[in-house]
Amino acid sequence: MRVQGHRHIDAGVVNARGAARLGVRPSRSTSIVLTAVALITIACLLRPPTSALGPVITSVQIDLGVGPVWAGFLQGLGSLCLALLGLVAAGAASKADLKTLMVVVSIGLVLGSLTRALIVHWTVFSVATAIAAACGALATVLIPSLIMRWFPRHIPQMSAITAAGIIAGTALGSAVTPAVAAATGSWRYGLGLWGVLAVVPLVLWLFVPRSSTPEAAPKKTSVPKRRMSIGWTATFFGMHSANGTIVIAWLPGLLAQEGISASSAGLAVGLFSVVGVPAALLLPTLLARKVWAPVWLLPVGSAVSTALGWAGLTIVPSWYIVWVVLFGLSMAAYPWTLTRIAERSQDSQAAMWVTARVNLIGYGMAALAPLLVGALIGAQLDSRLIFAIVGAFSPIYAVAGLMASRAQIAETERSDPSSGHSSRATRPGTSKEFERK
Repeated sequence: MRVQGHRHIDAGVVNARGAARLGVRPSRSTSIVLTAVALITIACLLRPPTSALGPVITSVQIDLGVGPVWAGFLQGLGSLCLALLGLVAAGAASKADLKTLMVVVSIGLVLGSLTRALIVHWTVFSVATAIAAACGALATVLIPSLIMRWFPRHIPQMSAITAAGIIAGTALGSAVTPAVAAATGSWRYGLGLWGVLAVVPLVLWLFVPRSSTPEAAPKKTSVPKRRMSIGWTATFFGMHSANGTIVIAWLPGLLAQEGISASSAGLAVGLFSVVGVPAALLLPTLLARKVWAPVWLLPVGSAVSTALGWAGLTIVPSWYIVWVVLFGLSMAAYPWTLTRIAERSQDSQAAMWVTARVNLIGYGMAALAPLLVGALIGAQLDSRLIFAIVGAFSPIYAVAGLMASRAQIAETERSDPSSGHSSRATRPGTSKEFERK
């Protein structure tokens, strides 16, 4: 009895120590749901730090005493950070776990957004804006890896949901900020609102378990491999991002040249975002079933939809509502790109490096596109001619989408453990092996 009692006490001590050391951990299903909510919430808040600035930039310039060149630079920070900081994010992720990085990103969004709403000097305002934009860019690169790590059985669905969240956040940043500024009498409340809201994903990520069991990954079948550059995927993503940037940045002004009122042109851009959210949410998920549509249909369809939109504006600009709807439908290509990267990369580390390289090229093109249109406007070209010039790039968009849909990214090589040979992995992002679907 004494021995049994002693053993019982020892077991109790061990269990108590284990509980104290490990704490209370949520179940796998709870962890997955919590991670999904945290991921979707932060996706909605990645773009407002940059998209919220445009509607109130004139008031910001007046209060801080700066010129249009500085204002234009700040509005381009989002695309610039997305292009340049992707490789930094991938490198950081190789040394730190994803949860820690997402917590850091959330803190940066909170501090950057709140600081610029409170500060009165333009230098600090610029730094705070850069911090918020950089954190949004870093999180964008991490999202495909998070989806691949936590939701390997639901990659198309989660990619569509997070992409829809990013698009919705961009639209809300542009729509809500001026409304809040008008209601409160100050642009600072409009910009500061997004820092307050960013506290929500920060709290959620603090409760996401550092190391918990994600969904069980489906077994992958071996397929023959061939070599191909990821340039087609990056080119497709760049053309897609460039068209979206042009629509948001320049379409209202170009429509004004056709006699359309500023309020109607602004509503058109809002319609672009409204249509883009359900398109990004539903179309990739439907096409992921691969029952009634080939894999190339969405990327090529996105290019065709965009081409029809620019052609329509060139021929009948008064039907701009119809053409803007076509532009909105083309936004479904964004989650398609995320899905292709996550599904076709062999592991989450490879997905991060591929995303970083695609962002470098894609958002670099997106940053240059508004400059091109601005130069055309500066040359005093007719708006219809500008529509035709932009639409002339659509064949490149379509070919890039077709080629990107035919190749599978395989950024790492690993031998079969059962073969007895040692496993070998290339540096993430350096291998250019693709697999034909």
